[in-house]
Amino acid sequence: MSFITQIGFSPLMFAARKGGTEVVSLLLEAGANTNLQNKNGESALTIAAREGRTEVVALLVKAGANTDLQNKDGYSALMMAASSWSETKVVPLLVKAGAALDLQNKEGDSAVIIATVRYHLPVLKELARAGADLNLQNQEGLTALMISSRSGRTDLTKILLSGRNISLDILSVTGWSALFFAVDNGDVATTKLLLKARADPFLGGHGLTAMDIASANAPATDPAPTHSLFRTRSAEGRRHRAMHWLLSKHMKKPSKQKVSPAKSSQEPLEPLQSAESSQEHPQSAESSLEHPQSAESSQEHPQSAESSHELAESQESAATRLSQSLLK
Repeated sequence: MSFITQIGFSPLMFAARKGGTEVVSLLLEAGANTNLQNKNGESALTIAAREGRTEVVALLVKAGANTDLQNKDGYSALMMAASSWSETKVVPLLVKAGAALDLQNKEGDSAVIIATVRYHLPVLKELARAGADLNLQNQEGLTALMISSRSGRTDLTKILLSGRNISLDILSVTGWSALFFAVDNGDVATTKLLLKARADPFLGGHGLTAMDIASANAPATDPAPTHSLFRTRSAEGRRHRAMHWLLSKHMKKPSKQKVSPAKSSQEPLEPLQSAESSQEHPQSAESSLEHPQSAESSQEHPQSAESSHELAESQESAATRLSQSLLK
């Protein structure tokens, strides 16, 4: 009863795929090996789970089938069930039988990630309730929350955010968080959900944050809705990195020709910014300390052509260094 055909199936595997409960019962009574695997690493249980054969899965589990055997691609019975739309009752059955919730396949995908990719809400809810790890990352560094945020499926995102110990600020291999993906898509609904859950808009890898993505995607004359959300959040007092980045990118380059002190005082070096952005981002006390040049001090110490040129070069150099550091 444990032989395998040339195409890699045992009689029990055939019966499990067809869903014949009577035949499966007879084979089990005759001593069929429940843990035999074919050339692809599939067992009768993984086949039954993939096909959504709930009654067959129940029989195999009762007979002592190993719930955690994985095929050559790393899929377990639970992961097969998570990817299948044929029957949703298989997942709770396997969970109750003690199946490992956090196994990962060769791509690093877990049952939670697979259910999210497949938009399988009932399965995702069951796994979250059972205590599956919602923060596991695949080989690309993606979590289920990143995938749901990228897809724009707020229903999936809500389930994940309601889970225990969900981490909002994990970064992918490319340095993106879940918030990055939502902002990059211009997805206001998901962005609001993540910000309400306290996702950090100032967190980022490779020198960029979700703030930077929002600013880069927002035209100066018509800011994107996600950018206005961040503008509100920046009132908490954290450094507005995106604004610094934009200023450094659009700083006017100083003229290399010497100018008179009078002309220099009339045409000071200024960043390119709209009147709206000037009102929304008034100069802070910190920036005043960095450039302590009041009108009174200008009158007392008139600036020479040489010092004006040096100041211009210093500002350009500082802007360049800031831009390079944020874009690394």
